[in-house]
Amino acid sequence: MIVVATVGKDVMSMGSAPISDLFYPRAYYFDATITSSLKGKPFPTPNIPIFARRIEKNSQPLSIHDGDKVILFLKKPTANEPGRWQAVDAWFGVTPYSAGLEAALSGKLDFIVH
Repeated sequence: MIVVATVGKDVMSMGSAPISDLFYPRAYYFDATITSSLKGKPFPTPNIPIFARRIEKNSQPLSIHDGDKVILFLKKPTANEPGRWQAVDAWFGVTPYSAGLEAALSGKLDFIVH
């Protein structure tokens, strides 16, 4: 499932063990408002809870904020957290919004040669 969404209020980040001196897999919990579905079936409701991990630099402030427009690569909720969708991985599961990426993922780029 790939969607364009706006990050809702109450973004919560929890610590995690560092994977190196520089990088840190931060865990995020937030609600997202789906604005469009790029791949997969449309959601029955536009607001969904999300769990995501992001690999970030230890010294950097949090990278996900209330109101951010993002592209989410999601997998279905697990039995451990029913109803909470999860990002597919810590590298690109939550990606900052880009009109070019949205066009590429939805197949709307007409200059790509097959």
